[in-house]
Amino acid sequence: MPNSDQDNTIPRTKQGILGETTMRVKAFFLGVGAQPANIDELSDSEWLTADQVVSQSNQEGGQIAPSVQAEVQPEWTLPESFETLREKKIKQEYLSKTGPKSEVVRPSKSRTDPAVRRPTAVTRVAQVIRAHRVKFVVFALVISLVVIVGLVGRSVLSDQFANTGLKQLSSGHADEALSSLDRAIQLDGRNANAYYYRGNAYRVKGKLEQAFADYSSSLKLFPKNVSALGSRATLCLRLRNYAQAVDDYTSIFGLADQQKTAQMYNNRAEAYAALGQFKQALQDYNVALNSDASDVRALAGSADCLFNLEQYPDALARYNQLLKQDPQSSAAHLGRELCDIIPRAKLSTANGAYADALKDYDQILKLPQHQTVSLHLARAGVLEKTKDYTSAISDYNAAVALAPKEHTLYLRRARCYQHLKSYKQALSDCAVAAELDPKDADVFCLRGTLMALSGNPISGSKDFTTAISLDSKCATAYVGRGKLSLASKNFADALNDFERALKLVPDDAEALQGRKDTLSATAPPKATKTEVASADALNDTFDFSNVSTSKLIKSGYEKLESGFPSHAVAMFGEVIRRNGNDNMSRRYLAHALLQDSKPSESLAQFRILYRLGVLSSADRQAMVHAQQLEKQLQIAAKAKSTTEASGATTSTSTSQSVASSQANDEKSIPQLQSLAESNPHDMGCRYNLAQAYFKASMKSEGLTECTKCLSLPEMTPDWRKKFYSLMVASSTPR
Repeated sequence: MPNSDQDNTIPRTKQGILGETTMRVKAFFLGVGAQPANIDELSDSEWLTADQVVSQSNQEGGQIAPSVQAEVQPEWTLPESFETLREKKIKQEYLSKTGPKSEVVRPSKSRTDPAVRRPTAVTRVAQVIRAHRVKFVVFALVISLVVIVGLVGRSVLSDQFANTGLKQLSSGHADEALSSLDRAIQLDGRNANAYYYRGNAYRVKGKLEQAFADYSSSLKLFPKNVSALGSRATLCLRLRNYAQAVDDYTSIFGLADQQKTAQMYNNRAEAYAALGQFKQALQDYNVALNSDASDVRALAGSADCLFNLEQYPDALARYNQLLKQDPQSSAAHLGRELCDIIPRAKLSTANGAYADALKDYDQILKLPQHQTVSLHLARAGVLEKTKDYTSAISDYNAAVALAPKEHTLYLRRARCYQHLKSYKQALSDCAVAAELDPKDADVFCLRGTLMALSGNPISGSKDFTTAISLDSKCATAYVGRGKLSLASKNFADALNDFERALKLVPDDAEALQGRKDTLSATAPPKATKTEVASADALNDTFDFSNVSTSKLIKSGYEKLESGFPSHAVAMFGEVIRRNGNDNMSRRYLAHALLQDSKPSESLAQFRILYRLGVLSSADRQAMVHAQQLEKQLQIAAKAKSTTEASGATTSTSTSQSVASSQANDEKSIPQLQSLAESNPHDMGCRYNLAQAYFKASMKSEGLTECTKCLSLPEMTPDWRKKFYSLMVASSTPR
């Protein structure tokens, strides 16, 4: 390794690396972090000769660049990381032999050297494009110009064919017009006029579906083409596509005010009327009449709309106005006759004069133009009231033929079959109605009845349940399911269904009879005079003489909810003294007596409620528990003497065990309270908490918890039974 005091000149020997050449180094190697350029892209100005490098190094500190020094003294090498860093920043090239103007000879690099990267195909293409970019730009412009000229030429040629087709169509040559217009569309598939003209040609040829498709294609390209909208709208009237006709005319009215002609309003009114939207149709007819009061089409259409809206006096006036404009109008004469007969037939039906009503309907339905669904339904309804179900079925058959997709027709015909006990035909009609409208609760309600009548109560109950799921206010479904539950001796469910039906329809005769039959089937013994007297002889320790009845009821309910049944008994007892017909207060009194461990008095009140016919399913369950509690109290009273005769030692040990158990129960109460608060609707948590209260001798808290749970809507019959059992057990002396 050379000493630091050696000469800084670079020896030029024939065999040496720097002896025969002059090395030039990239000028930017001093900039740390800069990315080295490709060695092939460096210009001569970016290189330094070896002399210049030596000169620079002398100025910086008397030493040449480490990379140059490494070439001069190969026995000394830089550390790997430092050498790599320098390699990225220094580009070397060996110069030509000695001379004042040495030629630069760039170092040859091995293909295996990872620092040497051959230019990729993309790089070469980029170099070619840079070298010939002007030619490429000119070439691209020429190609674009050729494409544009070609497209414009095709568009112009397409317009020429379209205009030719229009002229041919105007002269009555529809076939030649179709050929020209086909060629126009082939040349330019976005020529909206060509589609519109071809739609007109198809319309002339009677190919209405193809015409509709071409009008739609034209409107997709040019949605605001009023002519295309009008043509498609009138075509839709012929195709009976009334909804699309309404949409097209509405679009026209929204685009151009000058296009709102009376004819267009008449056309849209006709479409509305065909859709059964008579109010909207009448509005359009009135607009047309405002522009021309003598418009016969608008007069006839508006009169028909008024007739269908059952505005018979106005319809009659409009028919009279039509006869003034067209005295020979058969529609006006028939309309006047109908305006006289239909109201008369309806009035006869309302007054019970069914024979007169049928005579009027028969007179109307003799005319073929009056074979409508509404008239057949009207006559069928009158026939049902006369119990002529066979003739009514004939009218329903005619109505079904006119409107086969109307599910209510099948439903009404099924009811007629039911009266004739033709259950098979009735079930067939119900199946069709359910398929047409699977969300109509009346269909499943009727089918449930038919299933029960045909001896399939299980399927009938399922249909009633389906009807209730579709309409929770369907009282008929509750009554039907209640009857099936009563027949299967499922009295609790039957009573529940009958009471739900009565909440919806309080005077439903079938529900009232069903509830009566259910209560009779499970009737307890009637209350004796002694029981009634003992029930009425309530606690007189409270003075409620200055308290209003409404406040007593409110306070009594609050006391009952808060776990103070004795106070509730006194308050509801005072209410009953004032008004013995207050059944709701008597019900609360019965439950309060049960919570106050007075089963005999509670049973007396429940029996009074039963005798009045207002005993609910919840009352019946409470009554059962009161009976059980009464029996347990009697057994406990008999066993009391035996219990007192037990030894003192046993009593002491038992009391200690109870005290220990009570202490454990008291420790678990906070945890159970936390669970109950976080899960207020979890009956299991609430039941465990109430049970812990009773085990810890916290009877008041336990009763309060049970009372609160019994008032929850989530309370099921099973849980209600458990809570009542817990209350009864807590009231039994130990």
